[in-house]
Amino acid sequence: MAIGFTGNHLAVRTAVTHGLRTLSALAKSESNHPECEVDDSKSMQFGQPACEIPPPLIKRATSSNMRSPGMQRLADFRSDTNTYPTHEMRQAMVAAPVGNMEAGEDLSVSTLESYAAELLDKPKALFVPSCTQANAIALGTHLKPGEEFIAANNAHIVKYEAGGFAKHFGLSSQRLPINDQGEMSLTELEAAILPDSPLIPRAGLIELENTTDGRALRESYLAEVAHLAKNNAHRELAVHMDGARLFNAAVAQEVPVSQLARYADSVSICLTKGLGAPVGALLLGEASFIESAIGNRKSLGGCMRKPGMEAAGGLYALAKHIPQLALDHQLADYLAKRLAELPGITIDGPHTNFVFLKSEYVPVQTIISEMKQEGILLGCYPGVKDNLRLVTHRDVDVEDVDRLYSCLADLLINAAPSK
Repeated sequence: MAIGFTGNHLAVRTAVTHGLRTLSALAKSESNHPECEVDDSKSMQFGQPACEIPPPLIKRATSSNMRSPGMQRLADFRSDTNTYPTHEMRQAMVAAPVGNMEAGEDLSVSTLESYAAELLDKPKALFVPSCTQANAIALGTHLKPGEEFIAANNAHIVKYEAGGFAKHFGLSSQRLPINDQGEMSLTELEAAILPDSPLIPRAGLIELENTTDGRALRESYLAEVAHLAKNNAHRELAVHMDGARLFNAAVAQEVPVSQLARYADSVSICLTKGLGAPVGALLLGEASFIESAIGNRKSLGGCMRKPGMEAAGGLYALAKHIPQLALDHQLADYLAKRLAELPGITIDGPHTNFVFLKSEYVPVQTIISEMKQEGILLGCYPGVKDNLRLVTHRDVDVEDVDRLYSCLADLLINAAPSK
C-alpha cells in the first residue's frame, strides 16, 4: 500500500511538495516487491516436526541481520528492539528532506508527527529519540514535583527506565500487583487514589502499559480504568499509556490502534521495536499538552537539530510495517508449540510476540550461554534467573526457530534424567 498522507495538515502537504514524493514512491514500489508479499491463502503449519516444516509461506523484506562481514548470522530472540532497517527503509531515509526541528522547519518530522496523530486520532504528536524519553516527558508534563502516579509493579516505566520520573521531575510512584492478564485490580486502583493530605503524595495519573509482557490489555479494562480516573471520590486523574508495543495489541485484537489509544490522555509509541525503525518514538495527546511537553523534551536533550532522516524511517515503519506484526505473532505461536515438545520445558505464552520459558533440567543461564555458542541469542529480564523471555520479530524466521529447537533439544535431552 502507498503511504496515506491524508487530512488537511499543511505540514503534510508541504512536505510532500518539497520532497517526500520519493518516500511515497518507494512505498508504492515495495508493495510489488516479491520479498514483501503476504500469501493470505496459506498459513504457517504449527506443531509439525522441524524436518517437515515447509519453507516460510509468508515473505517480507528483512534487514538480513546486517552485521560485520564474516560473522555468523545470529538468531536474536532477546528483544524486538533488535530489528534493523530494511533496504527500502534506508532508501526512504536517504531521500528525506531535513531541516531545523526546533524551529519547526524539518518537513520529515512534521509529516511523521501529523501522520501519527491521524493514525492514533490524537490532536498532536511530538517526535522524540526514545520511548523512555517519551514516557518521562509525559509524566513530567502531566504532574508537578512531589506528585505521584499509579502503575503496575512490573511496569517498564518504573523498573527499566533509570528512575527518570524521579531524577528529572521529582515524582514518585505507587505500584500495584497485576493478574495473569497484565491488569491491576480496579478495586486496588481506586483504593490507591487517596484524599488530599499534607502527609502523602498526591496521585495525579494512572499509567498503563500496553502490551504488558506481551499481553494485550482488554479494551473493556482500558475503558474501566479511564472511567475510574475521571470518576472517583477525590479528583480527576490523567491516564498515560506506555504504548511501546501498542500496535502489537491492536493487531492481535484486530482493532484500529486509535480505538485503544482513545482511553488515554497521552500515549507513547515506539518506532524501533517490531516496526524496525533505527531510532525514535512519539508522544501524542492534546495540543496544549504537547505544547507544554516541548519544553520538557528540550530540557532532557531530546530536541534534535536535523533528524529528518530518522523521522523518515519512522514514517516508513508506520506506513508499511504495522500489518506485518501479525507475522511475528504467528511465529511466536509456532515457537511456543515447538519448544513445548522438549523435555523439562514449561511454556507461558504466546502473548502476542512474547514467549516465556522455564527449564527443569538445565539452568536458564546455562541455556543462554550454550545457545550463544550456536549463534542464537536469548535473554531474560534483569535480575530474573529462572525465566527466559523469547521475542519474535521481523528479523527472525521459521528457520531460526527450528535451529533453536534443534540446539536446545540436544542440550536438554543430554541433561534429562534417565528413566
